[in-house]
Amino acid sequence: MGDFTFYSFMEPSYSAMQMVPYTEVDPSSTQLQDGQVVPTSGGRFGDAGKVYFQHDTILDVNRSFSFKLADVYCVAPIKNRRCREPCGQDFWAVGKNCCAEDGSNFTCGDAGSRRAKSGLRLMENTDVPFYRLAVLQAASKFKMISQHPVFFHWLEDPVAELHSWQRQGFRRFALAMLGAFLVSAATLFFVLRSMDLAIS
Repeated sequence: MGDFTFYSFMEPSYSAMQMVPYTEVDPSSTQLQDGQVVPTSGGRFGDAGKVYFQHDTILDVNRSFSFKLADVYCVAPIKNRRCREPCGQDFWAVGKNCCAEDGSNFTCGDAGSRRAKSGLRLMENTDVPFYRLAVLQAASKFKMISQHPVFFHWLEDPVAELHSWQRQGFRRFALAMLGAFLVSAATLFFVLRSMDLAIS
């Protein structure tokens, strides 16, 4: 129980906090020093933990997609709504079992909030291959190019989400400790009771 709590809640939050925060990120295009505008590459954000996107950033829920393997792995492009080609498509909002099997009705994270302009890096590495498959299918269907996809939980406040993970971890740890204490106390009670009966 302790290992499950640590690796499910505490370790992801600690890892995300140690990664690099980025602000004012345009997920679609980047202007180079010579003035040339190029698609934003997700490869430049391999160390990103929290990303705060520019104000014009939206979720393109009309091009969301999914991959199903027991669970439904949902993806939706994160883009700058004012971008004109060429636009990069390496930033993706993700979630599990929060869209229809065809990828429609994407409700993962804070997808329904207009105030959401931030991403918290997906820390569950075991899920990454399934999200990549969903991205490949989305890219094929919607004629997109995503060479270096990076995955995020779409949120209003990534810091609050990290604190929520930690609170869940502490709560589960406390419940596990309480459960272990009650089991130990009950076991001791029955052992002592059995000894008393044996003596009498």
